[in-house]
Amino acid sequence: MFQERFRMEGGKFFNADTMKATVNGEVGLKVFKQMLAENKFMPPGVEQWNFVDNLAAFLQGTTAMTSSWPPYGRWAAGYGSGEEALKWVPKSQVAGKVGYALTPLGRPELGVGFDLSVSATSKNKEAPISSSSG
Repeated sequence: MFQERFRMEGGKFFNADTMKATVNGEVGLKVFKQMLAENKFMPPGVEQWNFVDNLAAFLQGTTAMTSSWPPYGRWAAGYGSGEEALKWVPKSQVAGKVGYALTPLGRPELGVGFDLSVSATSKNKEAPISSSSG
């Protein structure tokens, strides 16, 4: 996945002085080219796969390795297979056969994000969002 590999190659997401994005610089282009070149070792049509296509191939044992967020470990082990909400997850054929390792230098992909919500019972739902804590 791009973020991890970009950082491993020494990439910085922004120029510290200008805060301009640098993912399209030399390091970013190198990583994207490497990722594209690796497709020749993957199943035909992998460029068109979505999250569930990749998950299904891994859980059926037709791919040897994968990288994904969210991680597939619990689904590979069969966790949640009886849950109604997880019926979309293909049945694991690899339970008990999956191993794990840290990425080089122990710098894994980080699943980061940002959530913002307003309570349904708020008396001031239209108030502007402020980054100050006052």
